[in-house]
Amino acid sequence: MLYTDETRRDILSRLSGYRLKHTLGCEKAARMLAQKYGADEDKCAFAMLLHDITKNFSQEEQLNLCEKYGIIPNDVEKTEWKMLHGKTAAAVAAHEFHAPADVAHAIAVHTTGCREMTLLDKTIYLADF
Repeated sequence: MLYTDETRRDILSRLSGYRLKHTLGCEKAARMLAQKYGADEDKCAFAMLLHDITKNFSQEEQLNLCEKYGIIPNDVEKTEWKMLHGKTAAAVAAHEFHAPADVAHAIAVHTTGCREMTLLDKTIYLADF
């Protein structure tokens, strides 16, 4: 099991308003897509619970997380700092919630995509769309 009911409650307690509603909708969509295309339903749901965990953080908070976790923002992210939330959410998922590497990767690329996306990556990308 990737996460417990307590872990789920902890994650959801960090979200509110639109972000909470969006996350719950994404979780539902990810489960549906996982069932349809044969992805790991629990991994997809876990990734969706965490994909926007840092989305509402300020620029300063995002940059502090980058420093803490050794994330080096690229030129675009330095200007469009809200794009950092995928990478910072992936770091929080891995370090605070012990997400496996493939789940953290799917979270990191959930807004930008990447080359040779896995089924998990694609499922998270589409569920967020």
